[in-house]
Amino acid sequence: MFNSRNIHGLAELSRKAAAQLNQELRIFDQLMEETVKNVPDDQKPQVEEVKAFSVKAINLAKKGRVEEAQALTKELIRQHQNGRKSNKEGL
Repeated sequence: MFNSRNIHGLAELSRKAAAQLNQELRIFDQLMEETVKNVPDDQKPQVEEVKAFSVKAINLAKKGRVEEAQALTKELIRQHQNGRKSNKEGL
């Protein structure tokens, strides 16, 4: 099966992947912050809503609740399909 060298190698790959993921998440957060700052005022609530849902989905996935994260993402996409979501609708 696995020897200790393989296990240590896999653990190191896992640490590197986690570090890369954290870096990508920081970039995503910065991008969303800049988007919220620069979007027209009438679109800010929608952008903030997408950001909040994205953060919630990411946190669910980090906790291993991948199916819930995917369902949340699919719901967000469904509600915003083709930019047709009304400002009055809530998620």
